[in-house]
Amino acid sequence: MKYNSIKLGFTCATVIPVIIFVVFFLIKFHDLGYAYVLKNPLHVKVAPRMFSLCVYPNLLIFYIFLQKNRMLSVRGVLIGTILMALIVLLLYLFL
Repeated sequence: MKYNSIKLGFTCATVIPVIIFVVFFLIKFHDLGYAYVLKNPLHVKVAPRMFSLCVYPNLLIFYIFLQKNRMLSVRGVLIGTILMALIVLLLYLFL
């Protein structure tokens, strides 16, 4: 099993939502600018909602690894998804 590791699942579960978040952000808020949003996160309250939607592709990754019987990678995806859920929760609480 070449692609059966917790590191691979965790990397996929954390990198893919971040990439989707950046692409969605560039499409939706291209007029505001990235620096403005980083300096004024309270003005843009949609970031937690956007980030929570970007975690949904982890379901696809989860089922792909599950169908290919790569259980260590499935564990990594679950760990990464739980970490992302905690980040979204903190964003909702503090922004």
